[in-house]
Amino acid sequence: MSSSHGKVSRHVPLTALALVRGTVQPPVPLALVADPSHPDGERLRLLPGHQVELVCDGHVFDVMEEEIARARVSIHLCLYIWRPGEASARIVAAIAERVRAGVVCRVLADAFGSGPGFEHEVRPQLEAAGCEVRRFHPPRVWHPLRLLMRNHRKLLVVDGRVGLTGGWGLADEWRAWRDTNVRVRGPAALAQMQAAFSRDWQRAGGEPLPPDSFPPLAPEGDAPAAFVQSLARPG
Repeated sequence: MSSSHGKVSRHVPLTALALVRGTVQPPVPLALVADPSHPDGERLRLLPGHQVELVCDGHVFDVMEEEIARARVSIHLCLYIWRPGEASARIVAAIAERVRAGVVCRVLADAFGSGPGFEHEVRPQLEAAGCEVRRFHPPRVWHPLRLLMRNHRKLLVVDGRVGLTGGWGLADEWRAWRDTNVRVRGPAALAQMQAAFSRDWQRAGGEPLPPDSFPPLAPEGDAPAAFVQSLARPG
């Protein structure tokens, strides 16, 4: 659970965090369930009702702009690498336009992967536009192992209705590099994506999301899908 200062106790399992404000929590299906054939094991559970589209290489920035432009409620963006450049300027401009229209934007960037260029150039642009920006695990001299606890997740969730995940970074190199990402629509995977963002956001000191972050969604297609939230720990 989060405290009044938005801090998350390290003794509280991530799955015990409140995903949204209030006592009523959204139903988020488990992506990993017990495997009857292995007493201590788990298996992946894919649920039907999704559209899954491959988004390859630099086309990811076109898709990001497209989905951000459609935002009506919220834009949630979590990235490991975000550097200044033309790709960044495109996304910042798209976000700023929607924030001016009243859309809430929350950005979470890893403090190691998104270094001084993000902190001194991109972050001020986002905050000037009206976004709430947090850095995941900035280094602390009294907590040296914190440097090993990085967030490599790449995730965009718009209105809780469409998600984009994969391997891209928000830097100009990805305009030419080969990478694979997926755009997903559908109830189970989107709830799992939004839940992952909410937990990461709280680990960075943010508050649980508002309830409208988890809208009820109808099936969007026939593809089975799931989103598994991984969590690295030093050790």
